[in-house]
Amino acid sequence: MTAPRWENHLLPGERLLWQGRPQPFAQSPVWRVIVTLAGLGLLVFAGFVGWLASVLSSDDGIAAAAGTSAGIAMRLSATGLGLWLIAPQWIARLDRASWTSYALSNRAAYIRYTNLSPKLEIYEIRPETTIERLRGRRGDTILFHSHRVEGSDGPLTVHAGFRNISDADAVLAMIREIQTGKV
Repeated sequence: MTAPRWENHLLPGERLLWQGRPQPFAQSPVWRVIVTLAGLGLLVFAGFVGWLASVLSSDDGIAAAAGTSAGIAMRLSATGLGLWLIAPQWIARLDRASWTSYALSNRAAYIRYTNLSPKLEIYEIRPETTIERLRGRRGDTILFHSHRVEGSDGPLTVHAGFRNISDADAVLAMIREIQTGKV
């Protein structure tokens, strides 16, 4: 994947200091196979129950029960759960790391999303900007913006920042220099 051209978004006199991406989602290949096989098993079970209902629907007993609303609900549940287990395993490339890129200039932080609804977010770094660092297994997260929104369960705080980056120490140092005017 080619690096984005951040220069098109910078203001006159603004310099690019850093650019990066979130660390990709790492999942064990063995776990992916196990979960996929479990999902396939559920799909096979749902297919078997459906076949049993169609072939033996005139008989009484278990096969007739498979054609009832409970049987249909069981088939739909097994199919849904099976697809839910399988689909994420094979579309993992669509995770945040593959469609998010970050940049830091001597004035602002940039977050670009190139998924189905592309957008560019720009957050000015000021001396009073609150910076928070969260340590993680795949990389650290540096938050530099938050705002409150009204959710269905009441107000929520939404945070913005560079998530799961491998070089958080260097980026944090650059943000501190921006805040103190050393850059």
